[in-house]
Amino acid sequence: MVYQGISSYCSMRATKQETKVMARTLLKIIITIIVLLIIGFLILTNLPQANIQSDSASYSITASELYATFEQNEQSANQKYIDQVIEVAGKVIDIQKDKNGSTVFILETGDTVNGVLCTFDKEPPSEIKLNQTVKVKGLCTGKLMDVVLNKCLLVN
Repeated sequence: MVYQGISSYCSMRATKQETKVMARTLLKIIITIIVLLIIGFLILTNLPQANIQSDSASYSITASELYATFEQNEQSANQKYIDQVIEVAGKVIDIQKDKNGSTVFILETGDTVNGVLCTFDKEPPSEIKLNQTVKVKGLCTGKLMDVVLNKCLLVN
């Protein structure tokens, strides 16, 4: 009887110690995750931002040529154009607002469905109309269905 009491006391004691160890381990894991999230956030918010207005364009190309380059060899075009400031000339075939309220021009490429999608951070001049030929400078982010340029500015 005494042995049974000591045995249950020891097993209960061990369970409390195991619980403390598990709690400490869990706390360390949670703290590590929080620290990693904070570090990731700081890295992402402090990445160098492209200044489209002051950066010169790495390439000057028509919308049709840019789209054809991506259609012919997307991997090669990605290596050449992604994260590059490029100047693209083309005819505006659609003007929209995206979900953030930014103005988006779609430039004609000769493809019946897809084009070059140009999203403006700042409002472009309101006198730009459909079927007008424009030249925009923006940051190429690749091709989804359309070739995408972000942070666009009109070039005179």
